[in-house]
Amino acid sequence: MKKIIKICKSNKGVSEVLGTVLLLGIAVAIFSVLYFIVLSEPFEASEPYPTIVAYVEGQNLIIEHRGGDELGINTRFNLTIGGKIIPIILKDDLDDINSDEKWNFGERVIKDINGSFSLTNYTAGVFGVDETNNRAIFSGDLNIFPENDIGVEIKVDNEEPRVGDYINITIIAHNYRGDINATGVTINFIIPEGLKYDSHVFITSDGLEYTNYTTSKYNYDNRTGIWEIDNIAIRDSVSLKIKVLVIGVGSREPTQLAMVLDGSGSISTTDWGIMRTGLANAIENSDVFPHDGSVELTIIQFGNPYPNKCKVEISPTIINTSNFEIIASTIRNLNQGKGGTPMAAGIYLTADTMRNSINFDPMKRQIINLVTDGKPTYWSNVDEYIGWGNGYTTNSTMLISTENARNYLINHLEMTEANDEFDSLAVGSGPDIEWLNSSIVWPQPGYIAPPFDKGPGWVTYISGWAEFESAISEMFRVQFSEIQNTVQLMGLDSKDPYSGNDIYTVKIVPTDN
Repeated sequence: MKKIIKICKSNKGVSEVLGTVLLLGIAVAIFSVLYFIVLSEPFEASEPYPTIVAYVEGQNLIIEHRGGDELGINTRFNLTIGGKIIPIILKDDLDDINSDEKWNFGERVIKDINGSFSLTNYTAGVFGVDETNNRAIFSGDLNIFPENDIGVEIKVDNEEPRVGDYINITIIAHNYRGDINATGVTINFIIPEGLKYDSHVFITSDGLEYTNYTTSKYNYDNRTGIWEIDNIAIRDSVSLKIKVLVIGVGSREPTQLAMVLDGSGSISTTDWGIMRTGLANAIENSDVFPHDGSVELTIIQFGNPYPNKCKVEISPTIINTSNFEIIASTIRNLNQGKGGTPMAAGIYLTADTMRNSINFDPMKRQIINLVTDGKPTYWSNVDEYIGWGNGYTTNSTMLISTENARNYLINHLEMTEANDEFDSLAVGSGPDIEWLNSSIVWPQPGYIAPPFDKGPGWVTYISGWAEFESAISEMFRVQFSEIQNTVQLMGLDSKDPYSGNDIYTVKIVPTDN
């Protein structure tokens, strides 16, 4: 934000400053300009009338003449910041003094302010004096709001530990850039259910470890998850390494899961049987798929079953110990639609079916798994579960229609990047994996898995249907047995306008083997 200091002149003596001072939006790259305005009662006609601009470059406060009357080099400023007085004398602090010994347009005062004030006090009093004529020429307050780009990161030394293993979770706080060292940094990392705290150490930028670094430097409370950091130098980082015991998955959050299955004619009858059997076996296996009532399952098939191009095979059903075998048996007996590939119609139907479930709640977790061996060969209108086209070829209209259906689903189900996901299992040489990765899976950017090390929004590729059961079982294991570890920047003394790196998540998937 910008502020301009104007020193007014007239026929009266100097009196109390009436204006306000507003300063400093320190921008991303090298600097941000701040302008501050000081209005006064008029001066004598001979009093100077300059326009003064102040801004920050790195560690320096820059005060620049931007027009109006010149000032003599005997003019003195006092900056009072956090109770400290920083004197600025033009004849000593001007970056370059011209032969006229005046402070003119474009000339700058440069003052190193790093470490000169406390970040708990952002107000600098400004008082300008012309020592030659022994007179005050302007005064006011300068509000200083330094900026830092603090980013957080998590690293885990074993993302697929066995239950009973000890693992290390390292949280890193980076000060990527800033105007001063970052102080008062507060980070939140609550150890998730399924992991048990053992111990922690702090690691400084030079690699030294401290098991009990004094609270004036760092402090971590494993009960509240609050990590307090006193100071991080610019372009420096500090780390917190936490040793935990893997005790299990813990309780699962309620989830709406939809399996969106390609039943088009490019899948042979034999391979359709392999798909049905593999999916049924995975759902029957409690080590792979939860039977505890935490998952609502919906199955949609898109193919060419007359008269529509897609259908609800299993309406939204909570899976528990009393019905998982019935659901598995139903899956084993699904008829194949065949025909073309109306993928958009299937996604539209999935969105409306999940939304209309009595269990729909946007606060619950939502997972969509698309299984396909090809590219869409029909396009569809919203809420119209019919594919339009010849069913044999793919063009841009069909791709765009499918992307629109995916966007409709995300919006219609009120999905959030922090909690929900759209993933895909691509089989054989038919699917356009790059398109699935860049335009269908969500959140973006998508990635090719395994490993499932970047969170949700992935495409898993298998070369043929013989690998389907192991692939779908692994997908379920990742989606339902994961322990999500999330670290988040909570606050700091300065401003941090770059929110894109304030939160970071890593998933741990324990195994019983």
